[in-house]
Amino acid sequence: MLYGPTVKLKPPSVVWVSTDSTCQRTRYRPDPAAFTATRNSVRSPTRVGRPWSTRCPPGPVTSTLLNAGSSFWLNRSVTSRGGDDVVLPTGGFAHSLGLEATAQQHEVRTSAELRRFVRDALWQAGHFGLPLAAAARAGATALPRLDARADAFLVSRVANRASRTQGRALLDTAARIFPAEVTELHDFARSANLFLHHAPIFGAVCGSLAVERTQLQQLWLSMTLRGVLFAAVRLGLAGTHEAQRMQHELAPAMDELLAACGTLTEDDLAQTAPLLELFGSTHDRLYSRLFQS
Repeated sequence: MLYGPTVKLKPPSVVWVSTDSTCQRTRYRPDPAAFTATRNSVRSPTRVGRPWSTRCPPGPVTSTLLNAGSSFWLNRSVTSRGGDDVVLPTGGFAHSLGLEATAQQHEVRTSAELRRFVRDALWQAGHFGLPLAAAARAGATALPRLDARADAFLVSRVANRASRTQGRALLDTAARIFPAEVTELHDFARSANLFLHHAPIFGAVCGSLAVERTQLQQLWLSMTLRGVLFAAVRLGLAGTHEAQRMQHELAPAMDELLAACGTLTEDDLAQTAPLLELFGSTHDRLYSRLFQS
């Protein structure tokens, strides 16, 4: 049987893909009046003479007021294509913060155990990444010292490698997206041959973008929480609704965490979850793994 010539197609490069085609944007925000109200609105098409795709119709925007006992925690879930919200392609969702290795050690099997893991990971982020990121916001001059501290603190090869990988990706991505604000920081960090750990790089980038200290700390803790819960969903440890509910229920704990760790300095770094570090360090020896760390 004869076959004709085959053509090898080169697939396009994909940075971020959303599997949701509903184009719905949902915003959750705290409600000072202690009541819940929902407001829906639908975007009107801005293009004239050309219909919107039937696979991606004009999406509703849902704004829900939450009485979560918090004054600032914000969860914005954006599934619309071409929306105004941007997901930075830094590879953060390729890391589980040790959850995959811990689950394979049968230490996280139930919802209660997952909640305990999330709390431990958040407190560890508050005692390590939060002080470094806040200190790095002051400027690039402190970056070499803070970067060296991060490298000395992360004794686990897996955690150290993951931190450097995410830090480099964040710095390069921010320099491409915000060249006027971040290029000078990028050139300095690269020329100094730093390790480029995630926490100090995150703080330095936020400082270059004039992000306030409190907002920086909120972002760091929020990214940690979302990263762990995202990994839990992908590992089958929690469903999407359960993960969203857990994120909402942990809002008071996030307030408590920020109040306890918001004033810590680089001299206060501490390891509050040694077992998680030990479990996470076995990631490279797992027989099968979905995440890089």
